[in-house]
Parts: sequence; C-alpha cells; structure tokens
Amino acid sequence: MIGPGSVVAQAYRVERKVGRGAMGTVFEATVIATGERVALKIPHECFLADRSALKRFMREATATLTIRSPFVIRTMAVGKLPTGMPFLAMEFVDGPSLAELMDRFAGAPMPLPLAMRLLLQLAEGLSTAHEAGVIHRDLKPGNVLVASPGGGAVARIFDFGLSVLAFDEAGRLTLSGTTFGTPQYMAPEQIRAAKHAGVQSDVYALGVMAYEMLAARWPFSGPTALDIWHAATHFDAIPLSKHRPDLPAGLCGVVMRAMARETGARFESAEDLRCALAPFAGGD
Repeated sequence: MIGPGSVVAQAYRVERKVGRGAMGTVFEATVIATGERVALKIPHECFLADRSALKRFMREATATLTIRSPFVIRTMAVGKLPTGMPFLAMEFVDGPSLAELMDRFAGAPMPLPLAMRLLLQLAEGLSTAHEAGVIHRDLKPGNVLVASPGGGAVARIFDFGLSVLAFDEAGRLTLSGTTFGTPQYMAPEQIRAAKHAGVQSDVYALGVMAYEMLAARWPFSGPTALDIWHAATHFDAIPLSKHRPDLPAGLCGVVMRAMARETGARFESAEDLRCALAPFAGGD
C-alpha cells in the first residue's frame, strides 16, 4: 500500500495523495536526491491483469518523455513498481484543474479573454504532443491544470496516453464504459470504435471544451453515457451562437467546426484549430 512516507523506486518519497480517478491515483512526492517536488501517477491494481495494455501504456508513456511544451506537464521518468505496475513521475503543478476553474464562475461562461488564452495554449500543447506522435484520447477539463489562475493563467495538459489502459488489443473497452473518460468529450469515431481515436479526436474534445467554456454547458448531455453517445453520433449540437449571440460569428463557427461529427469536416490538426482561434484572442 502506497501512502505518505512510502518510498517508490528508491527515488521518490510520497508526501500526500493529491487525487484519485478512474484510471489511477496521483501522489505528491519528493525526489530524494534533489528535494524536487513531483507528481507520481500510479494506475489502479486492477490493470495488472491486462499485460498487453500495460505494455502499450509503457510504450506511450515513454513517448511522452519527448514532449516539450510549456502547455504540457513534463513527464520526467517512467518506471515500474515491484508488482510490475508502471508509474509516471511528472513535474508538480500547483493549481486548480480547468474543471475546478470553470466551477468558480458558478454556471456562467468563462470571460472571453481568459477562455481564448487557455484555448490557444491547449491547442499549441496538443499540436506539440501530436508532432511527437502522442494522442491524448481523454482530453477534458479534469485533465488540464491551470497554473496562476487569472490574468497570467497557463494551461497544462496531463494524462497523455493513460487511456490506453482501458482497451484490449482489438480496441474494445476492457472495463465498463463508465470508467473511461467522460462521455461528453468523446468524438463520434472514438465512440464507434476506440481504436479509431486519433489527432482529430483530440481536436473534437478541445472543441467541446471551448463550447463548454463559452456557453457554460455541454453540447450534448443526457441521463446516461449511452444517451450522450447516441446524440453525439446522430445529431449536430445546438450552435454556440444560439447560446452566445454576443460572440463573434466567426468564433462560433470555429468551435462548431472543431466539433463536426465527420472528421472530414473537422480541422485536420490542433495547429489548424489554433490558427483559426487566434484572430479572436483580442491581443490577450
């Protein structure tokens, strides 16, 4: 059992548990040799039963070591526990998640300058990751930390590649669908077959996040994940302009294109999306 005071890989001393999600637990830890603060991400023990998934996780986690962006939390090391369970050591960022930051607006849209600042950063971070051959597959506000929330806010994406633990070799969910990510952010092609998730699936997820930040609501919602997935694969979302007629029409169009049901109608890359958003940043 890992807890405060535990030593991981003879290199990290666990200080406290930061959070627990569907895929794993995050601890704040100290690098024993240097005193540096890090975040340790350790998947839940139930994943030990799927050795092929663990191998894929190690492969993708190792790939994240090459990502260098001010908008992506840096992976510092990838290792294994004595049980064989892999873990990630990442830089520690002290700040709320984007989901927590949005909650501070009490159901109101995020101010446009702040939303645009964060969206441009997220698009740039995604683009850098994609160039390194890493696709997120589970991009959502809970997987973004915001350092210095406010005028100098900096968005930092994390949890790249962790979602591969949820799939077997055929791309089928190995766990209940409710344990994988958040249905509202999954692109139609990812809903139909998880193995089809690619660069444009991340673009879709960022489009949903933009819609949510600017409209204070999801484009699709429902009582169950199946209801949300059915709506996302069969219908177009209510145009953002209907909720926010005060926004520039061009910006609303960019967000809706990012969420297009068919990949051919969507932006081809995160960089294309960033370039389309840039004219609406207002110099912030």
